[in-house]
Amino acid sequence: MTDSLDLIDGIATLIAANVPGAAYNPDGVYTAGQVGIFNMLLPATPDEVIVLTWVPQTQNPAEPSGTGLFQVRARGAANRPRRPIEILDQVADVLLGATHIPIGSTGAAIDQVRECVRAPMGMDDLKRWDWTDNYTLDMSYTPTVNRPAGGWD
Repeated sequence: MTDSLDLIDGIATLIAANVPGAAYNPDGVYTAGQVGIFNMLLPATPDEVIVLTWVPQTQNPAEPSGTGLFQVRARGAANRPRRPIEILDQVADVLLGATHIPIGSTGAAIDQVRECVRAPMGMDDLKRWDWTDNYTLDMSYTPTVNRPAGGWD
């Protein structure tokens, strides 16, 4: 697996363990009543979902670290416009301000989850409201030949 995919899976697992009703199944199969967590794709079902997307922004070739935007998108059931806000508030309680979270098995880690900006995404044809939280996240990547541990001397 790659650091980016480990990051998404790691945060999905963290959210599933700490947000009531949230569940993460990499196969995308969920039972009624679960808030399904998905990677990058907003599915038609189930109604209540969390969608995670990682967008790397700055990476330094002199060291294995970088900063990026981590988007957490939530959709609620029909005619429940406040539900995505409730879900995002619960996720923010887990993520915002978190530091030193190891992810995956390769040595990558979330160094710090910083600012969060929330925005409404609107309502779909089924009257399901959709909101997004966009976090600034600092990350330590797995060292490579081109980005060695400790950086270049």
